[in-house]
Amino acid sequence: MFKLEEHRHLPITVQAKDLWHSQLMDDLIIGNMYASEEELEALDSFIKSQVK
Repeated sequence: MFKLEEHRHLPITVQAKDLWHSQLMDDLIIGNMYASEEELEALDSFIKSQVK
């Protein structure tokens, strides 16, 4: 069973990678209202590397 709450304190890129590889999601909504530019850029880079 996939436990989303286990991701709460992990870096945003780790959360996204784990969710992506679980193949249990269609969309990713970021709920961190204080996400830094660096976090968003890292997430953007990861997503672009997965979508070809």
